[in-house]
Amino acid sequence: MWTNLIANALDALPKQGKLCIATSIEHKEQKDWAVISVRDNGCGMPKDVLDQVFALNFTTKKEGNFGLGIGLSVCQQIASQHSGFVKVTSSVNEYTEMQVWLPITLAPKFHEYKRSES
Repeated sequence: MWTNLIANALDALPKQGKLCIATSIEHKEQKDWAVISVRDNGCGMPKDVLDQVFALNFTTKKEGNFGLGIGLSVCQQIASQHSGFVKVTSSVNEYTEMQVWLPITLAPKFHEYKRSES
């Protein structure tokens, strides 16, 4: 997931572009979340593209660049399998930011197994 988000951001960067990766803890809907953000200062995406970025087989790659349109769909599925989600914000000619929100659980669930004596 991380490789895909970073590779997409790098593809969008202009010559003197910047890629920022940040982490934070946010409180939302009575839960604590680990938020991992990948932000670039590339060309950004218009709303009609934003509405489609998680659709399977949708790509914004130009001809000559390789893109199957499965990367963001897979990222969203992975986040969902961990009870999280991916949020995207973008502004044309300014930036795109992908945020992966994963819930923080305070204690791992352990199962105790006792060996039976035979």
